[in-house]
Amino acid sequence: MKTAIKKSMIIVATLIATLSYAKGSTSSNSDEKLKLFTFSIKDAVKGQQLSIININGIIIYKEEIKKNGIYSKTFDLTSLPNGNYFFELDKGIEITTTPFTVTYNKVLFNKNDETKLYKPFVRIKNNFLYISQLSLDKNPLKIALYYNAPENDNFELLFTETINNTIDIGRIYKLSKKETGTYKVILKTENKTFVEKITQ
Repeated sequence: MKTAIKKSMIIVATLIATLSYAKGSTSSNSDEKLKLFTFSIKDAVKGQQLSIININGIIIYKEEIKKNGIYSKTFDLTSLPNGNYFFELDKGIEITTTPFTVTYNKVLFNKNDETKLYKPFVRIKNNFLYISQLSLDKNPLKIALYYNAPENDNFELLFTETINNTIDIGRIYKLSKKETGTYKVILKTENKTFVEKITQ
């Protein structure tokens, strides 16, 4: 399977469909059965991550984009086993997913199923911990804060909170000036987990 995907990367002709990312917009032939699929980004930024992931969260293919500008790569997705998959483009502050289904060497995309997730943002200033996220679909955000003292090897849970039904999520937590060490923030939303460590 990996060999077939690698071979498909050098194919640059006979393209059947193109998915284009330009300033957050996409275009593709909806509900069209494909053999070769070209993933294109008009405004790619070096360091962005492109992955193919199956329904169980297993990464089948992953690549870091090497330069700014136009990115384009062709895949033969028919070599994948039957099942549900998605392309994931991690842009740093947002993640775009494009699902597709493979059934007996046929690939089906549906543009209407494409989703966009804005990552939670964490920062600390003057012993205040700031957490924010834009959630257009008002999906829950679960926050868990852990603390590890310098003399301790284990993180201890300080508190958890789940925020629901909010588009513009914002929380401010005051940290103790006396307790120096490492804080770990675990954020869970839309079946994804983000971890941030802060030392003070």
